Amino acid sequence: MNTMVRLSIEAISKYLKDSNKLFYEDIYGQSSYEDPLEVARYYIDKAFIELLVLMDFLKLENTYSEFKELYNKAKSVKEGLTYSEMGTDEPYLVWPGEIRKYLIAVANITNTEIENFQISQDLIEIIRHSIYSILDNNLFECPPANELEFQTRIESILKCVYPDMLHEPTISKQIKSFRPDTGIPSLKTLIEYKYISNVNDSKVVADQILADTRGYSSNDWNKFLFVIYETKRIKHEKDWRQLLRNCDTARNIDIVVLSGEPKTSKKAKLKSLNKTFQRKPKQPGSR
Repeated sequence: MNTMVRLSIEAISKYLKDSNKLFYEDIYGQSSYEDPLEVARYYIDKAFIELLVLMDFLKLENTYSEFKELYNKAKSVKEGLTYSEMGTDEPYLVWPGEIRKYLIAVANITNTEIENFQISQDLIEIIRHSIYSILDNNLFECPPANELEFQTRIESILKCVYPDMLHEPTISKQIKSFRPDTGIPSLKTLIEYKYISNVNDSKVVADQILADTRGYSSNDWNKFLFVIYETKRIKHEKDWRQLLRNCDTARNIDIVVLSGEPKTSKKAKLKSLNKTFQRKPKQPGSR
């Protein structure tokens, strides 16, 4: 039973992760889907249904009834399952957060570990949203000019969130020519940065990624995240992920692509709460 419960909880966690990712892709106009909100709605619905099934299986009758009321409420509001509210800096989906509260409770009573999964997702989202800070012309005169500059800007953000972050950490089984850029011991996660400015760069980086995924082996580090900065739209994140799948790389390896040319659209401008890209430069002599 424990294996079935664990797999169900992991699946629900992934539905929530994917729904949030699609929501922000819709806001910032960076999705490969024609209607990312519709896909997000599908994942949220799956999360509700699967958690209801799990509660029924575990005979959590009172919790099941309460959660079913929440599901009905979510479907009845005007925006439905993709209802969002305004957070401190940007909007967020309401129902995935509510679902996660119940999911954590079920995980606790079944002694199922899901914390590591969630923390990893937090790391990915922090890096994904850092694009607005590392390109902010109020902070930097220009975008990152090379891999080291890109790494330095990302690390300055991560250090605020993860005080144990290490620059160029050592690993127990060092492989020739492989040295990770960043390590976060509390997450057991290594981070490798890549910088590309043209198609040829992307081909070289693809080879490097395949070599790097075979270049580490350590009990202290069990997750590996690639963060790619492209100076312009070169290769979509889903294509990089497909590369990992085609080469049968481990499930604990992930990838994030940040672009130096954010897509601008009317929809993105209306929905994005980041004012940096909406400010008009002051004219000389203006107040």
